[in-house]
Amino acid sequence: MANQRGKHMLHRNGVIQKGFILLFMLLFFAHYITSSSSSTLAIQHKDSHLMKETIYQWWKDQSPSMEEIGINRANPQRTGYYDEQALRAEPDLLWSKNYGIMLETGLVLGKSMIYTVLARRQLLGIDIETGEIRWERYLLRHLKDSPIYANEVIYIAGGDQHLISALDANTGDMLWEFSPPEHDFNICTGIGYHQGIVYGSSSYGVFYALDASSGKVLWFTQLEGTLISPAFLNQQIVIASEEGSLYLLNASNGLIQWKTTLDHTPARIPALSHDTIYLNTKEGTVYALSLDKGEICWSYKTESSSSTSLALTDQWVIVATCCGVYALDRLSGKVQWKNLSSDAFIIDPIIAQDTIYVHTNATKLEKAYLIALDLPTGSELWRKTLEGKYGKYDPFWTSPVIKDKTIVLISFFGDIFVLK
Repeated sequence: MANQRGKHMLHRNGVIQKGFILLFMLLFFAHYITSSSSSTLAIQHKDSHLMKETIYQWWKDQSPSMEEIGINRANPQRTGYYDEQALRAEPDLLWSKNYGIMLETGLVLGKSMIYTVLARRQLLGIDIETGEIRWERYLLRHLKDSPIYANEVIYIAGGDQHLISALDANTGDMLWEFSPPEHDFNICTGIGYHQGIVYGSSSYGVFYALDASSGKVLWFTQLEGTLISPAFLNQQIVIASEEGSLYLLNASNGLIQWKTTLDHTPARIPALSHDTIYLNTKEGTVYALSLDKGEICWSYKTESSSSTSLALTDQWVIVATCCGVYALDRLSGKVQWKNLSSDAFIIDPIIAQDTIYVHTNATKLEKAYLIALDLPTGSELWRKTLEGKYGKYDPFWTSPVIKDKTIVLISFFGDIFVLK
């Protein structure tokens, strides 16, 4: 009898517990529906532009490829397209300063500093607002590529008796160094960064992938020739050699997916977009190749030689040559417009929104200019004279950089200009 009463009590307690759980679930579900309905109604009354901005910001925060980096040609895809507000009106000169020696590499921007290397093997961290040198570090060897900024770390292609070095971006202190085993005085011919991995190629054609936080070797692969800096798209790496070879590598293990050889010499770093490789050559021929097989989709021969990188958008391929600027359709390679002039447009173009920025080289002109062109039409918006150590005759050999409504550029003779 006692056992029956116990079982009855246990059964009743179990029913009560289940009832409480069911009641709690119903209340929670009702609250969720009410909150969701309220949120939906609130969102429906917001401006659609703000909704797009919110979605984009969320995606930007979640995407590992959108971490804050400063790299030659704007991003790991090397498109030369800056996700920044364009300066459609002529900017004012915030400051300019000569740092006393010729340029060795291009510049990159961090949160509040400019990083560049001068020909006396001097790596500088410069305050972007004042031009004051925050720190400097003298290197044992010349660099072959621009520094890379990522997550408050500066990565350089060699500089001492090492292939790749990592330094604290705020102080210049050395964090780690990597020397390959095959030779003590190996030279890094190109450097890249993508999703927490830093890449470098040795003068012996070995391509390395290193953990960016420690410098530990993840993998390496043997390629051929003098390798140029790599470009990245998703989990694939494209790297070209000065001898005309083009490789596609698997980013997870370095395995070669395919190799092709071009009839012309690559001018600069390939640019990647929409599963297509875009490459300029010194002979003035622009190529578009499929990413999956390396087959030529189209090619276009400009009217002069070129030694510049390309700039890409969803619609356009922008080419700067000795005789002017071309806009090609990204899908077909057909010319959309030309801006041909006596100006020597031989510097890598960059793009922000609907505006192209190019330098002119003062070796063929009385003056050196920074010129802004309208992307849809090619018409000139403004040109600004830049006077450095040698007045208006100071040549520019690297592309400008744009960030937070500020354009930063450096001349061959070590003059930095900050426009805002």
